[in-house]
Amino acid sequence: MPTPYNTSQLLEIVNNAELSWLERGKAVEELCQGGMSLETIVDLTGISKVAVSHQRICFLNLRGTAKEMCRSHKMHADASYTLAQAVRKDASLNQESVMRRAIALSEDRDSKRLKQGKGIKGRQTLEGQITNEDVKTALLDEKYKYKRS
Repeated sequence: MPTPYNTSQLLEIVNNAELSWLERGKAVEELCQGGMSLETIVDLTGISKVAVSHQRICFLNLRGTAKEMCRSHKMHADASYTLAQAVRKDASLNQESVMRRAIALSEDRDSKRLKQGKGIKGRQTLEGQITNEDVKTALLDEKYKYKRS
């Protein structure tokens, strides 16, 4: 379903780093549906072709909890792409199961960090945020149905 935005507004959305990859990917997809190539979007926004392509893949493939967590910035962009790419390669992948496992891993990491003092750099990942490592581990767990205790 197209949005009421014109081309220049869609390009601004793609270029807005404050927005999630999902929102930016939706704008990329609308521009592509309107006949614009990824190369043109790259030229007009100054964003790398890889980033623009990854945004689009996230929009096209994330569903449910993953989509909401990406939209609300509770999942790193690289984690969003890792999951979206895995779904793109294997449509039978259960995103909700992977997300439940990634959330559990994130919560476990957060609880361990609470027991530690802050280092020189301070906290690098926001509390409750899903990292690429969380998603990769959850994907492996889902693939092998391995349950850690």
